Amino acid sequence: MDRYQATVLGESSLISYYTFDDGDARDARNAHPGTVANSATYEAGYGGVTNLALILDGTGHVDLGYVPEFEFGGGSGTVEGWIRADWPQGAAGYNPCLFAARDGGSDWSVHMEQWSHQVGNFSSGFQMLSTPYSSGWHYYAIVFDAGFVSMYWDGQPLGAFAQTINFLSKPTQLGSSTPTATTEGWIGGLDEVAFYSTALGADTIWNHFLAMVGPPSLSCSLAGTQLTLAWPEEATGFTLEYAESLPAASWTTVTNVVNNQVTVDTSAGRRFFRLRK
Repeated sequence: MDRYQATVLGESSLISYYTFDDGDARDARNAHPGTVANSATYEAGYGGVTNLALILDGTGHVDLGYVPEFEFGGGSGTVEGWIRADWPQGAAGYNPCLFAARDGGSDWSVHMEQWSHQVGNFSSGFQMLSTPYSSGWHYYAIVFDAGFVSMYWDGQPLGAFAQTINFLSKPTQLGSSTPTATTEGWIGGLDEVAFYSTALGADTIWNHFLAMVGPPSLSCSLAGTQLTLAWPEEATGFTLEYAESLPAASWTTVTNVVNNQVTVDTSAGRRFFRLRK
């Protein structure tokens, strides 16, 4: 968690950062503190140690007030956070709201579909992208960039679509689509919510995810001369390479990798392996 928070606080375009570690909605940047409205509790979050997360049951939210910077008036901006959906699939009866600059009209309004298979944004129409459903905490980011919206799940891109962002001078909320009475309230956890004034790139978002979970570990097991190398299936986009000496003048891609696993013959001689993204 220390590494993750240092990474976020080190971003030059960071506007506000809500860690919830003090059991309230203060802003780690001390720029735009929020007010907890209605029902909210705090419990240990994904990062462990003294980290706390905001827990909502659909009847409470955080009101951030009207913050002009959160409208992303320059056409670009990013919102990220760690989220946990706690409702049974389809049982919410509506599409719970993660973050929104909305009150009777939307600058932007981010929701997870009630079946937990899609996440979308409402601004001049509602557009959604499919997301893999799984329980527990996940890293989510939405990037607004000159008429295009991109979304990321656990550091990997979900996709992008063209969408014009409105500029209607609306208040911003976490866990509700309106600022006073909780509407379309989030049911689950929110943590480490950060707002940026620029469109963060894919590499930066991946680095944020890795700052929390660490790089994937390469495991190995030996049976006779057969060495099996593997790394977690959720760690996508990595290439396994080898060299016969270090320092290496060049690295060679290992072939026949299936589902992040491969078996090689150690009788070929000494080799050094690495994962590269």
